[in-house]
Amino acid sequence: TKKADLEDFKTAWDGRTAYFFEKFVNSSIITTYDGLIDNKGNVVFETGLTYVHTPFELVQSKKDNAYYIEKELDPKLVSYGRAI
Repeated sequence: TKKADLEDFKTAWDGRTAYFFEKFVNSSIITTYDGLIDNKGNVVFETGLTYVHTPFELVQSKKDNAYYIEKELDPKLVSYGRAI
């Protein structure tokens, strides 16, 4: 189970190496939000990258990584990205 996997990790972890965990995304479309801000924290440029293959596909099938730059972003993604 997921809980058992986490407990196994905690038991084996040496505490010195920093890790972060992200929720698993079960989707074939992965798009990032990337923004540049000015010295006041205002977003002055934003874009996103959409990956052709998921990380799992890259590892399992030994595919080459590929992505493209989005010209327009989903407003929901922009909202999430700007909230960080």
